[in-house]
Amino acid sequence: MNAHAKPPRPGPESAPSGDAPRRPHFPRAALVGAGALLLVTVSSAALFGEADPQPRDLSGAHHVVELLFEDRADGAVVVRQATTGEVVEVFDPGTNGFVRGAMRGLARERKRREIGPQTPFVLVLWPTGHLSIEDRATNASIDLSAFGPDNFAPFARILSAAGDAS
Repeated sequence: MNAHAKPPRPGPESAPSGDAPRRPHFPRAALVGAGALLLVTVSSAALFGEADPQPRDLSGAHHVVELLFEDRADGAVVVRQATTGEVVEVFDPGTNGFVRGAMRGLARERKRREIGPQTPFVLVLWPTGHLSIEDRATNASIDLSAFGPDNFAPFARILSAAGDAS
């Protein structure tokens, strides 16, 4: 037999007598059980899931600053104190990607709910040293400390420029 020859095919004597070969099948009971589990899970989430998260209690916070974030036509992001309108920080175009990404994510949820930019975001310094940004309009929250010191630093600068009491 050479290298290009095909191996011989089994003849009719090797096939089972009277029946075509059967494919293994998946147990029907397992499929029904998986479908029922999926239905119960989705139904439970719809019935008992919390529609909107509750606002976080800020009474234990070390320092709280209300801020407005504005996009300028040139691509810069301007951060203002909500109470005075004073400019706290300006992020030039193409810089501080984490700040832009975090705020874009919070703004996307506001846009989805048709909430305008007039409600300030809240930058919170907790007694543990953690820093978070809270959106009181949607009750969304981002723990900024979880993303490392390089991503935490711009928000810490904002807090410091806005008059951190610590």
